[in-house]
Amino acid sequence: MRDRESSLTFLEEIRAAKIPCIFICATEKIADHLRDVNEQTGIPLLTSAHDAFILESRLTGLLREKIDHRVRVHGVLLKMFGLGVLIQGDSGAGKTTAGTMLVRMGHIWIADDAIDIKKRQGKRLCARGIKSTRNLIDLKESGILNTRDIFDSRRLAEETDLHLILEMQHRSDVSSRGKMENMRAFREIMGTQVPCIRIPWTGEHAFDALEIERRVKAFGSDGGTL
Repeated sequence: MRDRESSLTFLEEIRAAKIPCIFICATEKIADHLRDVNEQTGIPLLTSAHDAFILESRLTGLLREKIDHRVRVHGVLLKMFGLGVLIQGDSGAGKTTAGTMLVRMGHIWIADDAIDIKKRQGKRLCARGIKSTRNLIDLKESGILNTRDIFDSRRLAEETDLHLILEMQHRSDVSSRGKMENMRAFREIMGTQVPCIRIPWTGEHAFDALEIERRVKAFGSDGGTL
């Protein structure tokens, strides 16, 4: 790009491709020949300190939210007492194991890992697993299995409205911030306030599952409000 001929060739290729916007990764500086592209074509030119992989991921998420009114999150999605519940937390917190226990206790399994949340009419949020992994579950002791092979079909559903987020945190992380019963907040998703309750995880999955059930039941008994 140092000589004029190659710069002009590059400029013509950009024009022919009808590129709406140019992002430059891993830098805060814009080369002179790219400034020329901006001035002569009017194409917006932006820089980012992120590398190409992270930038692509964040731009994809932003476009998904702004254009398709959809965001992607990680967690375990269940339906409990008629409420759509998203369980989130650090890797290894036992979300999936606790989720399977809750299904065996009578609740409904929706999806694991990658969850798509779609904004519907008004401020209603509808959540479901992504297409490629919707019917899969990754269990540490068994590997990746099809949910139809381990759950009764009556314990499975495709999607649910999202009513509550449970954020599993290590007990030591929460004790320094006050009693867990008072660790309640809201998470904003595409302009909708979703109640969020932080709960401790102990590593004792049966206990964690019972604690999750207790919190969700109490939330529903309060009319689904914090």
